[in-house]
Amino acid sequence: MGEGGAIRDHDDHLLSGFCVNFGVGSPILAELLAMEHGLKLAWDLGFKKVILESDCLEAMQVIRDGVLICLDNILLVVSNVRTWLSRNWMVEVKFVDRDVNKVADFMA
Repeated sequence: MGEGGAIRDHDDHLLSGFCVNFGVGSPILAELLAMEHGLKLAWDLGFKKVILESDCLEAMQVIRDGVLICLDNILLVVSNVRTWLSRNWMVEVKFVDRDVNKVADFMA
């Protein structure tokens, strides 16, 4: 179960990125772990205005609406992502089509 992410500036220039193998698990868990990893990376790099994009609608709904899914360690990861989102910064969470998310998909 691998995931990747990219941190780009407002002109779409790549600033940083990551590829991580999370081991065995569900696709939604992988996406949520990638969100958590990407938010931590953005925070550590000092960004205060972030747009978190994902092509996994189910993961976005879990983060936004609090839908409870009892698979793997999803509840813990959702809690961690929400904690990152509640920090003192501006994060917009957006769903994007897979075609738009090619860099992250390639890295995964």
